Amino acid sequence: MKARVAWIVLALAWFVAVDWVDWVKGFEGSLAVYYLIPVIVMTWHGSWWAGLLLGLCCASPWWPERPGSAFDDYEQLLAYWNSIMEAGLYVTVSLVISSLKRALDRERALARTDPLTGAWNARAFRDLAGLEATRARRSGLPMTLACLDMDRFKEVNDRHGHAVGDELLKSVVALLNAQVRATDLVARLGGDEFAILLPETGREAALLPLERIRGILQAEMQSKGLPVSTSIGVVTFAVPLPSIDEMLRQADARLYEAKRAGKDRIVQAEAG
Repeated sequence: MKARVAWIVLALAWFVAVDWVDWVKGFEGSLAVYYLIPVIVMTWHGSWWAGLLLGLCCASPWWPERPGSAFDDYEQLLAYWNSIMEAGLYVTVSLVISSLKRALDRERALARTDPLTGAWNARAFRDLAGLEATRARRSGLPMTLACLDMDRFKEVNDRHGHAVGDELLKSVVALLNAQVRATDLVARLGGDEFAILLPETGREAALLPLERIRGILQAEMQSKGLPVSTSIGVVTFAVPLPSIDEMLRQADARLYEAKRAGKDRIVQAEAG
C-alpha cells in the first residue's frame, strides 16, 4: 500500500514538473511523450479513472495568456486541436495499460488459486502457511493444520459424472470459506483433498470449528443425496516446524488414521 501511494505521488510530481516546464518555458513543441509517463504510472498503480483524469489534465488546452506567447486565432485553434489529439492518446494509453494490468492480475491469481474452486492451490498454500509459521514462531502462539478428504468421492464421479463431482468440490470450498475466519487459509491440495490452516489456534479451540465443518458438510451431502462424508486429520503445533511439507505430512498421516478407523471422523494430535 505504501509503495502504491509513493508511485501515485511520484506520478503527480512528474506531471507538475512537466506542466511547469511546458507553461513557463513556452515550448512550441509538444511534450506529450513526457506527459505519458505519469499517465502510465497513475493508471498502473492507481486506476483507469485516475489515469484518465490525469491524462485529461495533461491535455488541457494552451491558453493565449501563457507568459511569452501571443497566439492568433489559427494558433489558438491548432492548440485546441493538439489538445484533443493528446487527450485521445492518453485515453488510449490508459485503456491499454489498464487492460494489461487486469490480464496480469488474472494470470497471477490463476497461478495461486485452484481454477475449479477458487481456493488457494498447494503452492500458494505452502507460501502463505510459511509466512504464518514464521509469525507464530515469533509470537510464541500455536497454529493448527487440518487435512480434509471427501470419503467415497470417487463413487460420485463414477455414478453421477465429473460435472456433479466438480460442483460438489465447489460447494465444499464455499462452505469451508463460510465457516472459517478471515485469517484462516483454505486450500485444495488436489483431487478431493483440502487443507485448512488455523493461525493462533490451539488443540481445543480448533476442534469445535472443525467438528462444525464436518457436520455442515455431512448435512450438505445428505441434502444432495450423495453418499459422501468427511475425514479430517488435525495436528496442532505449539512451535511450527521449519518445513511446511513436514507439517502437511503429519496432518495427512492423521487423516489416513481417520480413514483406516472407519472414515467420517476427526483424528487429532499435537506436535512440539
